Amino acid sequence: GWYPDYKIRLVRRERAVIRARGRRVHEVLESRTGTVKTLRHPIYHNSSRTFEEYWTKIARYAEFGARDLFELGRRSGRLPRYLGPFWAFFHTWILRGGIWDGLPGWWVAVGNAAGVALKYWRLWEFEHYPRTRANPSDPSDRMG
Repeated sequence: GWYPDYKIRLVRRERAVIRARGRRVHEVLESRTGTVKTLRHPIYHNSSRTFEEYWTKIARYAEFGARDLFELGRRSGRLPRYLGPFWAFFHTWILRGGIWDGLPGWWVAVGNAAGVALKYWRLWEFEHYPRTRANPSDPSDRMG
């Protein structure tokens, strides 16, 4: 479900801009000239070396995603909390073709579903328990 994932990777600094759009992860690199070409050969990006790194990253990204949504004023409704993980799994496993990747595809789909579940439940927690908004590892993110 991750391949191919076309991204702008090589760019002249003066011809592109990074747009965070309230995001802590998955910023968007946009071309100022409008001209984007595709490389002939893929760039393989293995962002996790171990299973443990993969699950740690899912939890970290879910936390960042929940914080971003909270700061943008979004709230955790029942639909995204309960159906979001199922949709993420279905989208990755079936619609994006993870099923053809065997066990690795299964784990990617499960990881995506878990990440969505963690994100929306963490957002719910921010809404209902203000003390959980503080990030003890980030001194600039402490609540008073």
